[in-house]
Amino acid sequence: MAGGISFRLSATDSTLIVTLLGESQAFYPSVLRMLPDGRWEPLATKPGSVLPAELLPGKNYALEWPDTRPLQGLTQIERLLPVMVRYFEVGGVSFGQIVFINAPPPAIEILQASYVNGLLVVTPPEANHIDSATSNTIHATWVLWPQEEGIALISEPLRFEHVQPPARRIEWQSGASAVHINTGKGQPDAMLLHETAQGYVLQTVAGSGLQGRQQRAVWLEASSKFYGMALLSALVAVIALLLYFIRAARGSTVR
Repeated sequence: MAGGISFRLSATDSTLIVTLLGESQAFYPSVLRMLPDGRWEPLATKPGSVLPAELLPGKNYALEWPDTRPLQGLTQIERLLPVMVRYFEVGGVSFGQIVFINAPPPAIEILQASYVNGLLVVTPPEANHIDSATSNTIHATWVLWPQEEGIALISEPLRFEHVQPPARRIEWQSGASAVHINTGKGQPDAMLLHETAQGYVLQTVAGSGLQGRQQRAVWLEASSKFYGMALLSALVAVIALLLYFIRAARGSTVR
């Protein structure tokens, strides 16, 4: 959807190396790490390394990892090292990708979550599960997403600034109602990081794919309609031919 852009992140000591994969260039890339309160903090470049305005496929640059405490000194969420790469693609549309350098295991028990009327709706665990002491019980959930506003902003004067709201933490209580989150008009993939007695587990929620479809040519999006019209036309033609042959047969019988 974004020209096959993806990134490889390599962390060593106090350095994070960002390498662009795929076949398209990325513009004004920025890497942010998630803080314990959910805020996203941009990482600074290493001395001698320049933050590129345009990053070409296969190229990389080095960033400072400001927190060099051992894992034992970090909170549970910090140990996962959640980071987000934000960038603009060649058309000027903003995208983001989230990755955990220390990835949590996939969730066994998941929550019902999907996009409804443009908002990400996360349904709470069943009431009898919230207070359960089983190891897989979800007590709280972090919701992480790369804010994507679609193509509307490129009709305005472009400002290559990354805007990313904080991740949201939900404490599940008995009687809790569904939570609605505005992740942007692009409705991107989201990550639900569930807190359980055994630690964090990860659930991924598929986006609507709207942002990619917005950038498709109108005639491509209309191809299904054209196909339906072609079938209808073919059907009308067949009926017309049948009527012609029926009339011709009746005419020959009269003679």
